[in-house]
Amino acid sequence: MKLSYINYFLPILLIFSSLKIFGYVLGFLFFIPFIIKSRKKIFDNLYKLSLKKKLVLYYFYFQIIQAIIGAIVISDARILIYWIPFYIVCIYIYYINKINIIKDKFYGLNIFSILYNSSLLYFILYFLFNIFSYLYFGNSYDIQDNFWIGSSAAFNISSILLFSSYNLWSKENFKLNSKYNYSFIFFIFVTNINDSRLGALYIACFMFILLIKHIQIRKFVNIILLLTIYLSSFQISSYYVGFVNSYTQLKKENKIDWNTNHFSHGSQSLFNILGDSSIKFYKENKLVLENDNFRELTPDTTRFISLLIAKEKFNQSNLYVKLFGSGWYTSRITINEVNDQFAEKYKYRYRKCPDCMPRNKVNQLQGVVSILLDTGLIGICLTGILYFFNLKNIFFLKSDLILKLFYISLLLIHFLILFIGYPLNNIGYILCLMPGGLFNYKE
Repeated sequence: MKLSYINYFLPILLIFSSLKIFGYVLGFLFFIPFIIKSRKKIFDNLYKLSLKKKLVLYYFYFQIIQAIIGAIVISDARILIYWIPFYIVCIYIYYINKINIIKDKFYGLNIFSILYNSSLLYFILYFLFNIFSYLYFGNSYDIQDNFWIGSSAAFNISSILLFSSYNLWSKENFKLNSKYNYSFIFFIFVTNINDSRLGALYIACFMFILLIKHIQIRKFVNIILLLTIYLSSFQISSYYVGFVNSYTQLKKENKIDWNTNHFSHGSQSLFNILGDSSIKFYKENKLVLENDNFRELTPDTTRFISLLIAKEKFNQSNLYVKLFGSGWYTSRITINEVNDQFAEKYKYRYRKCPDCMPRNKVNQLQGVVSILLDTGLIGICLTGILYFFNLKNIFFLKSDLILKLFYISLLLIHFLILFIGYPLNNIGYILCLMPGGLFNYKE
């Protein structure tokens, strides 16, 4: 198999990993012609793998079977058309990447540069989409409805940018005048434009790891400078993004008033965003548990309620469905009955958030809910095994403790994303989840 064109697969995958049209991510479609052409060599290599390395293969076989069952259960052929090619591409990219690292010297030596440049270009394109959205729609997010996923599914690529930046920057002894320093400041700016709390979490994680590393190498002056630069960059970009959002909204409504303090719309610090969000999430969901108070439905409360609905749906299922699930992508339809039960019991459907729990419509579920209801306890266990082996591989990497702590933190954030979004149709996410994937390729 020629490696000359294969080396471009991973960059293309990352750059287009969240590009969508009408809800479907399209990045993986670039690879289908190459898979068809190389199918014989691919299968020959797959069946020569050790039992341990076949674990990922068996996981995707299970998912393909679930996709077939799901298409039959809800009579939707689109599940077959989208998800089976997606899983095949996941298998292909996972193993081809491992083969390239071993067989292609240039690829193996430059894997971090490939990951860094690809993910940075991804966020540059993301930024350009935001600018276009400001100019065309008057805000930064409306373009997501047709072209860009946004939110958790888009920002999970942050881990690839940050861990590749860290590895490359460490080779320069973390000098301040470095492109990796500037790219992180750019990432802070993009996070503020999209008001991403997940992005803020990645920023806090990266800053914490840099703090520990600089203490270890005794660069105490750099610690003060970096913290000052990053925190002020977050604050300043927050002010200016607040100004632009306020101005464009008023301009769209033809209510421009220069006496308005536009800058006040973006004045929170990094730690206020993370701290206030955590406290608010705790208080709101404490009310839900203690008082069954579903009257004030915010997006965070809705996520929590969806977990309660999923639990009830699971409890009402028969033993087979509890073990094996109802088939991939079916719960977005089959959960409607339990949605209706909750809405009727707590009378929240048309209060504050009339579209939070739609009646007889397709529901956009969290990743962990889909795994539980669509693939059952077997699917949850298989996913947990993948996380466990990935965690184990990271732990035994021949790297310093701080780097391993960083990788483990990123893996835990990837696990968190399953509770706040639906990243399961993003191969970049899958490659970080799989044991022997991007986080621990030397394993």
